Amino acid sequence: MPSEEPRAATNASACATPVWKRYYFVRRNPAIAAPDFPARWGAHGDLGGTFPDGLKRHPRTNYGVVTAMRGGTAAMQRDGIGLLWLGSPEWADRASSDPLHRPTMQQDELRVFQQPVYDSAMLTEQRISKPGPLSKTALLRFIRREDVSDAAFGAACEAVGRTMAEPPFDASVTRCAWGTAVRAPTIAFDSVMEFWFDTPAHATAALEDEAFYAAAFKPMDFSAGSQDRDGSDRDVLYRVDIFHERVTPGAPD
Repeated sequence: MPSEEPRAATNASACATPVWKRYYFVRRNPAIAAPDFPARWGAHGDLGGTFPDGLKRHPRTNYGVVTAMRGGTAAMQRDGIGLLWLGSPEWADRASSDPLHRPTMQQDELRVFQQPVYDSAMLTEQRISKPGPLSKTALLRFIRREDVSDAAFGAACEAVGRTMAEPPFDASVTRCAWGTAVRAPTIAFDSVMEFWFDTPAHATAALEDEAFYAAAFKPMDFSAGSQDRDGSDRDVLYRVDIFHERVTPGAPD
């Protein structure tokens, strides 16, 4: 499993309490038929929940299938993205108390996915810029910022959150969040923006809506060329439909 080297956490936003969240990007094992993949992935998550440390480490998990993508090349196409909230930052380095926990999960990962999940993952410190409920559909924008500071990125994301809280976007965007990597990622991104929508139809419309694009993404054109103009893999937007959610009491938001 690739190592995750510590990076300095950002304090770019003083108006939101950060949580740590891991994103992992998966391709379906070809032995599993596409219609069966969500159920099999969900069963993998349920297996992790049978280990007490698994629930403490990741008290909130969301799995979503990728239903559309804007920007990026074929190399960045994925079948799904997992979102794992950590119970606390300390869990990033704490070994499981059950020696069978990680080997069991790794074996099952190779039955479900094409590679171990940590081979294509990013651990972030996340802040909410527009409070509101999580829903069943999100646009997740993953970015490699290169030389843009955490502070500049955070300030721009907070500004976008304020814009999304105003008409006409406030009627369909239920929640916005952003995060920066706190460990060296094993995928070619270092930052993320989340936009959660009240309905799948609104998420689909936003994916191609130039007004939404200008309000949500133009302030963040930090990569070389904008997201689908030059085929760059430095700025990719995924539409994700959540099919599996597990929340334990006291889980972070």
